[in-house]
Amino acid sequence: MANISEVAKLAGVSKSTVSRVLSNSSLVAGDTKAKVEAAIKQLDYRPNPAARALKSSKASLIGVVVPTPSSAFFNPFVTGLNEELAGTGYTMMFAPGGTTAESEATAIESLLDRRCDGLILLLNHPLSDFLARRLETLPEPTVLVGHANSKTHDTLTVDNDHGGYVAMRYLLSMNHRDIVILAGGEFNPDTIERVKGYRRAVESFGLDWSNIAIEYGEYSEEYGIACAERLLKAGLPSAIMAGDDDIAAGVISTLREANIALGDTVSIIGFDDSFFARHLYPRLTTVRQPLQELGQHAGKRLLKLMRNQPVEKIAALEPTLVVRHSVGLAKD
Repeated sequence: MANISEVAKLAGVSKSTVSRVLSNSSLVAGDTKAKVEAAIKQLDYRPNPAARALKSSKASLIGVVVPTPSSAFFNPFVTGLNEELAGTGYTMMFAPGGTTAESEATAIESLLDRRCDGLILLLNHPLSDFLARRLETLPEPTVLVGHANSKTHDTLTVDNDHGGYVAMRYLLSMNHRDIVILAGGEFNPDTIERVKGYRRAVESFGLDWSNIAIEYGEYSEEYGIACAERLLKAGLPSAIMAGDDDIAAGVISTLREANIALGDTVSIIGFDDSFFARHLYPRLTTVRQPLQELGQHAGKRLLKLMRNQPVEKIAALEPTLVVRHSVGLAKD
C-alpha cells in the first residue's frame, strides 16, 4: 500500500502539503491540490485514520523564535507578523531564543515537538551544521530572519552595513572627528556589519581612523553606563557612536547626571529607534530598523511556502536615519 511520502514524491510537493489537501485546507493552491489528488488516485492511497487524527493535533500553530519575546524591542516585528497572519486561522506560539546558539537550538526543538505547521526563526547566531540540515529536511516550512545561515534557506535581514554607514556619515557631516564607537558584541553578526558601514563612511570622507576609537561590549544600558563613567575620567570625545539605543540610553543618563550638555559638549547617536528613543532627553538621533516590515515579510513568506507558492528572494531591508536632538555641530 502506498504511503504519504510516495504521494508527495509523485506530486512533487512536501508531505505537509499532502496532509493539507487531505484535510481540505484552504491554504493549498488549486493547481497544487489537483496534482496531489491525481497522485492519490494513481497510487490508490488510503490515509491511515489514526495517523490523520495525530496530524490534526497540530492545532494550526506557527512557531516563532525571538531572542526575548517580552522585550519591547521586538514588538514591531510581532506586530508585522500579526498583520500578515490575521484571519488565516493560525496562532503564533513563541519560544525564547535566549543569548546563545545552544538556547536557540533548544527553542527550535521545543516548537518542533509541539507539531507546529511552520516556523519563523529570528536568530542571533548562525545555525549549526546539524540544525541546518535538520531544518532543510523538515516537511514544515521555515523562514529564517537575521543572520542565521543555511545552504538552502533564504534569510530575511536588515542591511546593518548601510545602517552603520548612514550613522557615521551623519556624524562626520556634522564635523565630528574625535569619535568613540561603543560597538556592542565583537563577534555579533550585526556588529560586524555595522562596523563595515562605519569604515566605509570614514573612507568616503577621505579620512582614516586616527581619531576614532572602537570598543566592544554588551548591547545593554549597563555597558553604556560603564563606558560613560570611564570616559568621564579619561576624557570625553566630541561624539559617541552607540551600537544600539540601550547603550545610548546608559551613556545619556550618566552624562546628564554629570551635567554634560548632550548635543552640545558631546553628541551621541544610537541604532534601532527603540520605543524610548524619542522620550530620552535630549531626544535620540538614531538609525531606525524596519522591524515591522521585517515581520510582515516573514509572515507573508511563510504563508506562501505553506501554500506551495513561489517565493521571491528579498534583498536586505534598508534602515533609515532618524534625526532628533542628540547630535549637534562639532565645535572647532
